[in-house]
Amino acid sequence: MAVNRRVRIAVVWDDEGPGAPRMMLAVAVRPRRLLPLVRMLTNTDWAFFGALGTPLIDRERPTLALESFLEGLRGLGQTMFLFRFLPEKGPTADAVRAAAALLRRPIVRVSGHERAMLRSTRDPEDYLTHSLSAKKLKELRRQFRRLADEGSVDFREARAPADLAAALERFLDLEARGWKGQKGSAMRLHPDQTGFLRELFARRAEKGEARVLELFVGEHLISSGLVLTGGRTAWFYKTAYDEQRSKCSPGVQLTLELTRRMLEDDGVDMVDSTAIADHPMIDHIWRERLALGDWLIAVRPGAGPLVMASARAEHLRRRLRAIARDLYHRLKDRTR
Repeated sequence: MAVNRRVRIAVVWDDEGPGAPRMMLAVAVRPRRLLPLVRMLTNTDWAFFGALGTPLIDRERPTLALESFLEGLRGLGQTMFLFRFLPEKGPTADAVRAAAALLRRPIVRVSGHERAMLRSTRDPEDYLTHSLSAKKLKELRRQFRRLADEGSVDFREARAPADLAAALERFLDLEARGWKGQKGSAMRLHPDQTGFLRELFARRAEKGEARVLELFVGEHLISSGLVLTGGRTAWFYKTAYDEQRSKCSPGVQLTLELTRRMLEDDGVDMVDSTAIADHPMIDHIWRERLALGDWLIAVRPGAGPLVMASARAEHLRRRLRAIARDLYHRLKDRTR
């Protein structure tokens, strides 16, 4: 099985307190690719956990856990650490700032963005009516009726471990048949990713913290969405759809149904879309926003000037990368 050997797991243990030994913090990290000059001067890691950089942390002693984490990095010779995709508000962000203040370590916000989330007490249909225009809803209903012309249309939700495992394989097949399969990025084509996904959902399903929502036309799967839950929060982890039926917006139809079910679920207060900023689909359905930031913190004393310089360099690198990406797409569009 392929393994990314650049990724490591940093763990903080309490060997003396109540309930010892007890894990206080865990976070996946990997070396950060900075501009050459900064890379020469610093030894920097960054938090890495997909679209959410929040570390697993002891809720009873979050500040102490983060202090110990930063001191441990200092002992390993690290200069600074970059928390990526850290929610701007909440107990973890508060604990990071508190640990930085107690250790007198400078912390700088490199950048940030907002992404769609679902958090509302509205009735589902009332919510969708306020999110989408009457014209858009009418068009989506028309597209749904077009799907019904091909056969019976129904949504199926898998939660039991065996049902969920089967639904997960259907999701992987559906994704692989689309553009991701053509580009070679579909999870089905990467054994390490499929292994991770299967184990993740199998373990969460045993706790009742995973579900797969599917949209079928007859016996043909045309859209599928993976959802994880923890506490009173859910994450819309991944979605795939049949691109041959894109004129009927199968991915949007699935998202509308998921919205209804999440709003009706008394055990869920908030759903994180895990989408990119300004997502062209879900931003127009889920109107609430989750603010995320990248925070660079000094690990060793006296590293304040380097933190400031590194933050500016990283900000510049991201701007240049965005400009280059936009230029590439403009040139690509002109050559078509």
